[in-house]
Amino acid sequence: MLEPRRIESNVAPKVFEDLGNGNWYYNYGIESKQVTIAPMGEDDTERTETRYSYIQIKMTGKPTYKRCVELVIREYLTQNQEFDLINSYNRAALSLLSDTEAEKAADDYLNYLHIVSVIKDNIKKDFE
Repeated sequence: MLEPRRIESNVAPKVFEDLGNGNWYYNYGIESKQVTIAPMGEDDTERTETRYSYIQIKMTGKPTYKRCVELVIREYLTQNQEFDLINSYNRAALSLLSDTEAEKAADDYLNYLHIVSVIKDNIKKDFE
């Protein structure tokens, strides 16, 4: 599965941002961390700054739970990759793969199900 591209910013994003033109940003999985900024130029003191990391989804129309789930999942894998994952798991369940291939297909599918579950739980919290 893919690791989605994350935005890095030193400005705290809102979870939902109305762009004012019928489009919205949904900023998923916002994480903050403290980073140390090295001294530069005549300023010889280190300073600490908060940085934010998140997955940004742009959508037309006001965000809905279902649409956000769909678009965040697509940041992790394409629709074709999702179908391949499900088909491989089904082939394993029907004993059409070698033991090694079947074990890998099952592991990949369980990982996928876990990621989808986490995504749904996190998005549900964002809508509360």
